[in-house]
Amino acid sequence: MSKSQDPNKVSLGEVFALITSNKALCWVVVLITALIIAVLCGIAYHNQQKTIKKHELLKDNGVLILATSYREYCGKNATRFYRFDVNGKRYIKSVGMSCGKPLGDTVEVYYLKDKPHINLFKTQLQRGAPSHWHSVFMIIVCTCSLLFLTVYKIIHSYLVAEKHSQNELKLRKNNDQFIPPKTL
Repeated sequence: MSKSQDPNKVSLGEVFALITSNKALCWVVVLITALIIAVLCGIAYHNQQKTIKKHELLKDNGVLILATSYREYCGKNATRFYRFDVNGKRYIKSVGMSCGKPLGDTVEVYYLKDKPHINLFKTQLQRGAPSHWHSVFMIIVCTCSLLFLTVYKIIHSYLVAEKHSQNELKLRKNNDQFIPPKTL
């Protein structure tokens, strides 16, 4: 089956030959890939719809309040923390930005009157809901890559085991003596 001499070496062509020669295996790989991509794209779509709904709710029913910066982190991912109070309860938002500005600056935050934990900075609300199409593309690429690697490893192991068993049979025929089969 193989042209290579080393029983542990299996070429990529041999793996593809096995997949394409076995139609059932080929369809299983295609269907599993399609199913995983469909599920992950469905999750991404659901998250996109939630984000759009949140933006629409805040645009229609949002209450504007000023949040004051009280702390910042100036490490690898610089972050500034803002807080605002609604009905005696304190809420905290953070935003990535460069350090250096003095603390105490204010930004405008929109929140829902009955659910203040649902809130966005005014600039986030003005930009609109972000698109998740880039994540759909990455889902497809990553799923195909991982599935290919998994199938490749499984078939590679199968072909290596097949080569070892063929080599044992050749040795038995050449030696004309009984060699008991290896047990696992």
